[in-house]
Amino acid sequence: MWIWLHNENGFPHPKAFRAKHVQQLNRTLGISKKAIARAIDASRHLYTAREKPTPHHTLDAFENFIDILEHDRRQTLSRSYVVNLANKLYRGARR
Repeated sequence: MWIWLHNENGFPHPKAFRAKHVQQLNRTLGISKKAIARAIDASRHLYTAREKPTPHHTLDAFENFIDILEHDRRQTLSRSYVVNLANKLYRGARR
């Protein structure tokens, strides 16, 4: 479940999620193995010929933070704005 929830694409990689994991989820959650396998397959992203299956580039949160502040034309910024901006960029960088 941790892999499923923390993967950027929203699904566990086939090499990281094997038949034993399906069996453990079946035993723990009481969901049929077939239903779990269908849910995993449905959650996987299918890449097209135009799309590269490489991971997305990570976000340099601090660089983006500085860039946003440099281009903001206001003379004063509220503390809540800066904290919310920093939190949003931090969440984006952790993915």
